[in-house]
Amino acid sequence: MDAEQNIINNLNKVFIPHRSVIEMEALISVYLAEFNYDKIKAIPESRLSSQELIEILDIQENQAYMDIIERFINITVHKIKPIAMYAREHHDVSRMGNIVAHTKTRGALYLALHRLKTKFLFIKSYLDIFKKNNFQLPEQDAGLRLNSALYEDFYDRNKKELQEMVPTKHASNRVKNLMDLKDRIVGEQIIDMATFESPSKEDIQINFIMRGIKASIFVSKMMFAKIDILNPFQEESEMEMDIEDMMISNDFIPRFIPVMSKYFAENNIKHLEEHYEIFEFLMNKVLDGINHALEIASGGQINIGRDSFLYNTRGALGTFHVK
Repeated sequence: MDAEQNIINNLNKVFIPHRSVIEMEALISVYLAEFNYDKIKAIPESRLSSQELIEILDIQENQAYMDIIERFINITVHKIKPIAMYAREHHDVSRMGNIVAHTKTRGALYLALHRLKTKFLFIKSYLDIFKKNNFQLPEQDAGLRLNSALYEDFYDRNKKELQEMVPTKHASNRVKNLMDLKDRIVGEQIIDMATFESPSKEDIQINFIMRGIKASIFVSKMMFAKIDILNPFQEESEMEMDIEDMMISNDFIPRFIPVMSKYFAENNIKHLEEHYEIFEFLMNKVLDGINHALEIASGGQINIGRDSFLYNTRGALGTFHVK
């Protein structure tokens, strides 16, 4: 049994901290393949126990999924220290301490926000190149519709980053035959879950992108609730729109990407450019909102540019920019 456990530990070896964040994101993405986000949108504010969340997601029959929930809630979220001030009352609990010291417990939250911002930056960077190329697709995507080319780029880059963050180890067939993995999640399964394309949805491409975004928002807000922040993406000076609502709104990505693709197919550059400018304006608002959440989570210590990744996604993850 000990030898088997050692092999399983090797198969699940973690090369970055907070793998539970990626597991949870993948699990929620799979859930959203069949269920509407509105069913779980308010859960982070409720601060549910792991068992309560398991029951809401109705995964009591899947031990591997239950383990993901329990690791995330009972270990990852539990370790995050709340926003600390010299003294204050919050739900009959008095909290005191040093906020700078407590930001060191929030590595998991930084990773979740990185994943969220990365997904928007994948979209923005592709469309930026599209614009710089006089609204023509890169040579390798010639002949595709804009929405198809964007989706393929998004899918490939997202999967490659996941493969960097969740490396997999390969065991021989003999070893695999000796192991019972039906109740465990290994690296390959996490990546498969996070990149699952639901054939039951009419618009697979937009649905896939939006599932990933909503899953990252959900995971981030579960951790923000622990530090008493329920609307982390909203700056006080930004009152013209609700940033979180914009991220998931049908009037943002689900509307603009198909419309711009249509105008591109019709070679209607004037309307394409007009819609691109509006989309770019909204995208910048979203990216600024995520950066604001990073500043809150880090007590003002992390301040990166609008188009900057928190972590280096082209090599070993772990370097981030600080003031």
